Amino acid sequence: EGRLWASTLVTKNVNPDGMSSIDSLARVTVPTTNEAISVTTSTTETAAKEIIIQASDSNDQDIHVGDSGAQHATNGIVVAPGDTLILPIADLSSVYWDTSASGTQRAFVTIIK
Repeated sequence: EGRLWASTLVTKNVNPDGMSSIDSLARVTVPTTNEAISVTTSTTETAAKEIIIQASDSNDQDIHVGDSGAQHATNGIVVAPGDTLILPIADLSSVYWDTSASGTQRAFVTIIK
């Protein structure tokens, strides 16, 4: 009675413009220095409606996702091994990630346009 709970249940994702495509990428190695998420098919992709990032459950370190200040030691949203982060975003070049362990931290990335 009279309590405000911190968690929120999202029941559906409404996108008034509709979805034109989904690009699912092979497992991506997360850089050990803060870099913008780069998706390259035949050209570099930047337009999106959502990006879904799932840290591989075989990772032994967290991935940190955020703006250009995201760094594993200080800030960003922590995506633990096996966790998934969904971001509504119009421009992929504004999303950065970082991890502390070289060459072993991977993620599965899906771009919804």
